[in-house]
Parts: sequence; structure tokens; C-alpha cells
Amino acid sequence: WCDRDYGFVYDKVRAHGGIAWFPVIDSDGHLSWEANPTYRPSQLICKSPDHHPELGIVQGEPIYTTFERNPDTFAYVPDPRLKRDAWINYVP
Repeated sequence: WCDRDYGFVYDKVRAHGGIAWFPVIDSDGHLSWEANPTYRPSQLICKSPDHHPELGIVQGEPIYTTFERNPDTFAYVPDPRLKRDAWINYVP
């Protein structure tokens, strides 16, 4: 997601030569991830999306559809305090 309240400031990403992990597609079409060595070592966790009704995410519905129906659903993106309780012990 990109929140236009914060604009598109990518100076730090550019300084690192890109994002922390690069998606790589091999000749068979399989996706793998390559770490960008300009970042500190980290572990990339790949998993299926979880169900998060507490954040207004409707399972099986595109986020843009949810937003079109009620833009205020995602007002917490620029202001996480609106969903303060949801972030306690949150695992993405």
C-alpha cells in the first residue's frame, strides 16, 4: 500500500540500490528471493495471507473493492492509532 499522505519518498531505498529483497523468476517461471547486500542481513518470511477482519480486510474481496465501498475502512493506514488494539501482538 502507498499512502498519498506521505508522498513517494524513496531516497533511502535508492541509497540502498533498491528494496531489501529482490524477486527473481527463473527460466521455469519459479519465484525466489535474493537479498540486497546493501541492507543488514534479515530473514524473509513468505506465507499466505491471513484473515484480518479487525483491520477491515474482507477475505476473498479485493482491497480496492472494500475501499470503494467505504474509504474510511483503511483510515488507520496513515493513522495506526485508530486500530491501536489490533497492533498488540500483531503478526503480518
